[in-house]
Amino acid sequence: MSTCPPPLIRDPAWPDISPVHGCHAGCCVPCPLEYSLYPENVLDNGFHAASIARAISGVLMIYLFVSYMVLPNKRKHPSLLIFFATFSVMIFSLVGFFTAFKPRTVQCASEITKSTMYNNTTCGVQGTLLILGSFGSCVWIALIILNLHVHTVWGKQWMNKRHRWVSVGGWIYCIAFTVIAYAMGEVQYEFAELCLVSKKHSLALFFYPLAVAVFPAAILHMWTVIYIIRVRRQVHGRGIRNDNLSSTGSSKRARKTAVMAIVRLQWRAMTLAVAVTSALMFYWIFYFVDINKEPTSATQAAWMKCMLQGKGQNVCAKIVEPEVPSYQTMIAAEMVVSVQGTVFFIIFALQRSLVLEWKEFF
Repeated sequence: MSTCPPPLIRDPAWPDISPVHGCHAGCCVPCPLEYSLYPENVLDNGFHAASIARAISGVLMIYLFVSYMVLPNKRKHPSLLIFFATFSVMIFSLVGFFTAFKPRTVQCASEITKSTMYNNTTCGVQGTLLILGSFGSCVWIALIILNLHVHTVWGKQWMNKRHRWVSVGGWIYCIAFTVIAYAMGEVQYEFAELCLVSKKHSLALFFYPLAVAVFPAAILHMWTVIYIIRVRRQVHGRGIRNDNLSSTGSSKRARKTAVMAIVRLQWRAMTLAVAVTSALMFYWIFYFVDINKEPTSATQAAWMKCMLQGKGQNVCAKIVEPEVPSYQTMIAAEMVVSVQGTVFFIIFALQRSLVLEWKEFF
């Protein structure tokens, strides 16, 4: 064809070599290919809004990270766990700046070729940072949950004497899987506006190792919350009066009082745990259920024929709509994880004690 109906573009190599995937009769689907399968600008606008939200989260997290880096007693256990989580969520969020202005510089190596770590250095750097930030966020929040559970439910300070080993072990786990993904050359663009692990190896190198930290932590946190609810009911009900009748009852009462004191001190960490695990669960459900949906060869051919006939992206999108992931769900999943830095900031930065510590510091 002498001209290609938009959004299709001319194949720069046609007809000298065989057309690549996404090309037909001298016309190619521009990179990223998936964007052209949906109504015009829907994914562009939705995913870019998520990238901007992620970048804003990153800026907010810089303030919190500096606070935990500079202020006294913020790098000691148990605040050390929050310090590491703050650093990880900051990295996870700041990668939004790679795509906040020109997302195609990360997504695509050329007009028709998606990025990999081999053909786009920016993709390799951004993807590696996102993998490290993802692992760090999940691992350190999981350890915060574990510490809360042991302290609240069992009344133990198990991590106090082991926090150095916990710190070393946590970072080894995070760095190891980041290095493995990079060493295997599996960092590339697949979804939204950011590079991550390739779909082919995403389960083995990314989601399953994250699940090892997140799913047990989610179960422990449910256990902790149920325990706190039960104790709270007893404190305000008959249980506490009955306990006063014996020395055993006095011991139980003291234990329940201690639990409620822990809740008052640690509710921020508990709220963060609920927010992050809920967001990750939603993202993973979407990823496992929807992300691998692809139109059949026959549907792709029908869509390409529609596009070549110049019927337009909005009309032709209806052909593939039943066989591709819902764009509403995709954008929602990306947005939910993009605002986690902002959620973290609201929970830990907007507190009077932090302001007072800064005043004392100066």
